[in-house]
Amino acid sequence: MSRQKLLALWSRNKKWIWQDVLVVFALSRFVLLVVGRFAEYFPAYPYYPDKAVPVRGWYLSPHRLLDIWGRWDTGWYLSIVKHGYSVRGDLSSVQSNIAFFPLYPLVVKFFTFFLPPSLRTDGNILLIGVLLSNIFLIGALVLLYKLVLTMFDVAAARRTVLYVLLFPTSFFLSSFYAEPLFLLLTVAVFYAAVKKQWALASIAGMLAALTRGYGVMTIVPVAIFYLEANHWDLRRTRWDALWMLLIPAGLLLFLVGVYPVTGDIMAPIKNQAAWHRHFAMPWQSFLHPTHWNREVTQLGQVLTLGFLIMGVLAFFKLPSLSYGTYAFLITTPSLLGGSLLSIGRHYAVVFPIFIVAAWLGKYKTVDKWIVFTTLALQTLLFAAWSQFYVII
Repeated sequence: MSRQKLLALWSRNKKWIWQDVLVVFALSRFVLLVVGRFAEYFPAYPYYPDKAVPVRGWYLSPHRLLDIWGRWDTGWYLSIVKHGYSVRGDLSSVQSNIAFFPLYPLVVKFFTFFLPPSLRTDGNILLIGVLLSNIFLIGALVLLYKLVLTMFDVAAARRTVLYVLLFPTSFFLSSFYAEPLFLLLTVAVFYAAVKKQWALASIAGMLAALTRGYGVMTIVPVAIFYLEANHWDLRRTRWDALWMLLIPAGLLLFLVGVYPVTGDIMAPIKNQAAWHRHFAMPWQSFLHPTHWNREVTQLGQVLTLGFLIMGVLAFFKLPSLSYGTYAFLITTPSLLGGSLLSIGRHYAVVFPIFIVAAWLGKYKTVDKWIVFTTLALQTLLFAAWSQFYVII
């Protein structure tokens, strides 16, 4: 049976959504809830910015099974939801919420309007955000599953979903963070481009650029898909290629939107320096990163090396050059910042790498090694995260 017929047959049978996505999702999140629940018996990180938080044991909600999904940058997104954008001081040295892109907090804010004003507490806003994040994650997994079916078999699609959920930092995809929405939108870009739906791919790319700045880079894989569909013959370029201009328009829309607040159209980019991100060559960031943390930084280096290797494999094992190109484009900005802090969180959305891993996972030994290693690391990192520690 051809891959096209297999995909059509599998799409008509909706049981796969339950069996291959929702059940695996539910089990993985249940494990994280158990880990987060019992991690409270370990010492909390004493250097959390708000000193009262580790003492009382919770951040935004006294209900621990909810509160563990909100840490660190959650506070910045929450401030946008509650108060909008503001500048707290010098852009190059004082952290402000203008460094965070608007789509995720705006979606959360929209749903808070359904709550009576008296119920718009931090805990309830956190609950709304976490529910939305998990809905976005499920949507991303469904689309990713269908995307993999255009390349490989059902087993590979199942492994891709599993590997995403077991990745050491995939708990960010269920947290009050923008990553799950970004993952959904970027997978949608590729799925629409595979179907040659250039308008939908470009709209998804524009929304991705409004979710995280890296989303603007989806214009490159869409352009590659377009050229491949035309057999790299520029003479076949038509007016529908203009849809791609929507993607950088998303980034421009945000920069212009915060200008009245900042008076500087480049303010969100300049404010990255307040997080100690300064330009450095990729090999400098990898070999001699600033803000060295023995455990966290070394793990970031291992993940970076692994992702670079898998990115190379993507060029050879995946059917379009778009996948490998995107994998390198989306990881390069993190390596240009001089530090590996937060890089593990950024890797959780580089979905072409998980597709390559799923292809390698057809070998049982490789599959077992991936599952065991990622699950063990995820358990350790989430336990530390729930106790307020800095996580890559």
